[in-house]
Amino acid sequence: MNQTQMFSHNMFGNLEILIQNGKEYFPATDVAKVLGYTNPTKAVRDHCKKDGVTFYSVVISEKNQTVEKKFISEPNLYRLIVKSKLPQAEQFETWGLHDTAYDKCFTARS
Repeated sequence: MNQTQMFSHNMFGNLEILIQNGKEYFPATDVAKVLGYTNPTKAVRDHCKKDGVTFYSVVISEKNQTVEKKFISEPNLYRLIVKSKLPQAEQFETWGLHDTAYDKCFTARS
């Protein structure tokens, strides 16, 4: 079963995380933009392994339209973080991999 969960951050905006078969996937293009890549599509293509990429239909509420969106696995997320040269990559790593993980654990226990 697939589900999505929205996480918000004042610096990074909203990220819709996909949970697929118990694994988390992150919105590829959105993450690459947050990490400062000037060409997010190329960054994902160059740095992410194909077996950690999945597509999922999401609804864009502003346009009332369904689109296929590319999501990447957590290992691919790490690859993008490591390759980014901007200081915000470390801040994103802290938020995306530590704070949201804590929130998920806390929410699951509540």
